[in-house]
Amino acid sequence: MKKKRIYFSGIKFDPIKKKNMTTEQITKPGIDTGCYATDSQEEPYRPSKYTFVSLRNTTQTDSLSAISALPQQTINKEKSDKEVTEKITTNEKVRKQLRQVTNDVRAEYEFFRSTAKEEDIQNGVLELLEKKLFEGTPARPFFVHSNYQYLKSQAGIVKHKFDKYFHAGISLIFEAIICVQYYDNHILDNKANVKTKEQVKVARRKAYRLKKILYEYIDKRFSETPGFSGWLKTGYINRIFLFVDLGQKIEIEFNHAHYLFDPKEKNVHLKNFIVEYLQNVFSSETKSLNEKEKLIRENIKIGFEEFNYGDTFSCKEQIGNEISRYVAAITELTVVKNLLDALQEDSWFLKLYFQRTSVTCGYLYYSAVKLAIDVLEIQGKLKDETLHFARYFGITRQLVNDNADLLPSYFNETTKAKVKKDAFSDLRNGNITLPIYLLWIYRKKKGFFSFLIRHSTVLLKSGVPKLLEEILLHAFSQSFTIFHSLFISKKLANCASKYLDSVNSFSPFLDYMTTGLAGTNKYYKHFYSLNTYSQYKTAKKKATLTSLEKELKFGSKKARELSLQESLKLLLPPCKQPEASLSQKANSRFEAQPSITLQSSWLQMARFFFHQCFHVQIGLKNLRHTPFIGKLGQIRVA
Repeated sequence: MKKKRIYFSGIKFDPIKKKNMTTEQITKPGIDTGCYATDSQEEPYRPSKYTFVSLRNTTQTDSLSAISALPQQTINKEKSDKEVTEKITTNEKVRKQLRQVTNDVRAEYEFFRSTAKEEDIQNGVLELLEKKLFEGTPARPFFVHSNYQYLKSQAGIVKHKFDKYFHAGISLIFEAIICVQYYDNHILDNKANVKTKEQVKVARRKAYRLKKILYEYIDKRFSETPGFSGWLKTGYINRIFLFVDLGQKIEIEFNHAHYLFDPKEKNVHLKNFIVEYLQNVFSSETKSLNEKEKLIRENIKIGFEEFNYGDTFSCKEQIGNEISRYVAAITELTVVKNLLDALQEDSWFLKLYFQRTSVTCGYLYYSAVKLAIDVLEIQGKLKDETLHFARYFGITRQLVNDNADLLPSYFNETTKAKVKKDAFSDLRNGNITLPIYLLWIYRKKKGFFSFLIRHSTVLLKSGVPKLLEEILLHAFSQSFTIFHSLFISKKLANCASKYLDSVNSFSPFLDYMTTGLAGTNKYYKHFYSLNTYSQYKTAKKKATLTSLEKELKFGSKKARELSLQESLKLLLPPCKQPEASLSQKANSRFEAQPSITLQSSWLQMARFFFHQCFHVQIGLKNLRHTPFIGKLGQIRVA
């Protein structure tokens, strides 16, 4: 009999197949992790601790080698076979748990959908949430459920009165929250092809209505427990939404290129900034503001007017104090402190970066963990360790996203909330992430890359041309910058997992979400396939890079070794005359005036970039007068 298909808002969903599955399909967890989701056709993930290894590929010892083998070799082989079996068993458990949680949340979604109006369904308000639930296995429900079960097991709690809520309802809430934030993020970062005023209007409407549906769902679903829905909204949901909006403002204000190159103040007091900003939100008109600033302010206003943020916060100072305390704990994390110490000269900017990411991304997971801790009344060491895990986990997730953003669009990787044209969206929007920052300091804060990030919002307003994507991938990989950033994300993930008790039966699920996905995902696999990655591993082994500081110093040295000659070799056609210099070839390619000498490396690259991407011929001495630079300031010709 043909299996029945389920339709929600035009989305077709086939129930999970259980028959005729290969060994790889059975053992592969297959989690949808947002920016690094996986499809059933892809290779299975290979987490650091719980690596999939097919038994069919295990080398069989023939009779002759078995006779001649040393006892120690036999012991090692038996140990290896045992580890292989354990790893396969662990992955089977992860997959089974993942499927179970996803199915439970899908069933709960029917109640959630019943709270929506028919016009919401027709207008596609639920479309993104349904895609994430029914076309994949979303990450947040799995994280919320696994963390709750982990804490219960660790605290020796067999049964709790709120088990029924964490079974699926709470997990669904956190997935709905992230979908609201995705709609906003599409506007703030010009993602998912949201560009025109009409598209912006539609995205804002979807975010508002989905948030309304979420709050109505909470009131109806938890009505049988007096006070629980109000406690949940005022204590956690309101905070998440407000903190993320304020985090977006912090990003625009302090994590963009304009502040990196021209900081008004390096020692930023976020409490004072937030209090002053909130005062302006309620006292200023929004008509003259740009779309991004208008969105953030209106979100905050609506939050207090319609979603009762005032029940959560008594005053603006309380909001500033809470965020200030939360981000202060982030900068005290060991890996973050080591990174700030290794890059002391500009540690002020990195500090703001980690503080911002901990609010915009990390606070969602921190709140999910804290909610479970409060419900189960966990205290002492277990509470402290789990909150430390949550802090590390949140910023790890964001760094993985930032690394994945540097994969060019021609690799054709997408997710439920991200299209391939979203590649390099951080650079396009002038948002300075850790890998972008590392390459900038590796290249001594000058040259073509520095020129590009300073003016990226103007130069790349219409998108990132394929040629530039190739140039950037070359720059990030040849300098090993992207591999250093991957290394840092793994360090953060490993530190997170150290706070988990490996004996706990739910620990592998959380570890998979942490070290597994920070080690291997569908975006990272393309970076690993580059020839430069094998060069990086070889060089790293020879240099015995045992610490984060050594890794960064090595990266800086490697980046400086990359000359203009190497960069232009990739871009310019082979020269017919061997004796011609690259500068002569560049002059010919650019059709430059004979009297002009190519003196500055960034200037050569800049003019080549203009010519190839925008089909504009520019004389070197006139570069500062181009319409692309305009009012952005004077650019010194070397």
